[in-house]
Amino acid sequence: MLYRLLSKQAKLYGEKIPVAGEGRTLTFSRLLGEAAATAAYFQARGANVGDSVILGLPPCPEFYVVFYAA
Repeated sequence: MLYRLLSKQAKLYGEKIPVAGEGRTLTFSRLLGEAAATAAYFQARGANVGDSVILGLPPCPEFYVVFYAA
């Protein structure tokens, strides 16, 4: 559900920057792409839709990538 919301936002706001921190910025399009790649990584390692994922990250750009991937 959150991934679909991000996908819609990426279509509307593509190159706008929703995430910045620690010397890194992510556009909506980049965030969507990195979240998709991370989701594929999780699935390749046996995670399925509906599984629980624990995020042990500070509020940094990578947190948002994993948040939308999970």
